[in-house]
Amino acid sequence: GGKKRDLGTVAAARPSVGGSPLTSAGTTRVKALENAQNMASQRQTRPSKDNPGKTVMLAGRSAERAIQAGVVQRLGGRSVYTHHYDPKVTHMLVREFRKTEKVLCACAAGKWILKTTYLESCGRFSEWVKEHAHEWNNPRKVDEDTGIWHGAPKRWRSYWELHGHGPFHGQRFLLCPDTHPPTEILELVVKAGGGETEVMQAVSGAAQVVNRAKSSGATHVVAADGSQAAGAALVAQLRTGGVELVTGNYLTELLMKQPVDGQPVRPAEYRPIQPEPPKGKKLKSAKAVA
Repeated sequence: GGKKRDLGTVAAARPSVGGSPLTSAGTTRVKALENAQNMASQRQTRPSKDNPGKTVMLAGRSAERAIQAGVVQRLGGRSVYTHHYDPKVTHMLVREFRKTEKVLCACAAGKWILKTTYLESCGRFSEWVKEHAHEWNNPRKVDEDTGIWHGAPKRWRSYWELHGHGPFHGQRFLLCPDTHPPTEILELVVKAGGGETEVMQAVSGAAQVVNRAKSSGATHVVAADGSQAAGAALVAQLRTGGVELVTGNYLTELLMKQPVDGQPVRPAEYRPIQPEPPKGKKLKSAKAVA
């Protein structure tokens, strides 16, 4: 396959010195490789029109990250490490593929989501190697406990390459309070995927949600189970205006769940559950309070 040829070409050009450079034992080998480089090969790895600079989000313990950062610097790239998503990142290293803020945003933004072996190979061969062999991509794997699909990173990276925009392009999400995930994370995820958001600080009733959705031009309202922004009547009224009412899980599972028969998740599967009315009282419908 193409992946093996890419790595084989690199291996043929630069013999391996054995051992992983991203361990303390391999640090001296990285130094030896660096010292052995000639000026021509160094110039080839500098950012240029044909080889734009990469910004890599590091992963692992501090000692590992220090070695990773050294590899990136030698190859003319930039490295960062934060607990939050950085939109400037082009390549994100991940030790475990989990549903985190950084992974959700990177998927939505179509970034390279890679195993740490990527920089190990870059360090070993003293050049940027092809990413494909190191991408978190196993379309046949779904985590039993979380339902996370390991084909998601490549799916959304390919989506951006094909369409030139993200999965939330042209969509505007009105975020109600107390969502899960929290509104601040949903804002980042939607923005990374090319969409827009607006946040409601409080919800007093269904009519307020309908009016705000209309005035803001929302395509979706995101609310939590048990919220005042829930219920079949509100769903029907919002859909009259072309607006879908969903929980926050709709956004995360759109990104991370394996499509069934090629179809993405449907909003109807993610309606927030209406709160239980106090004993002896009935909840007013959206129509009654409109």
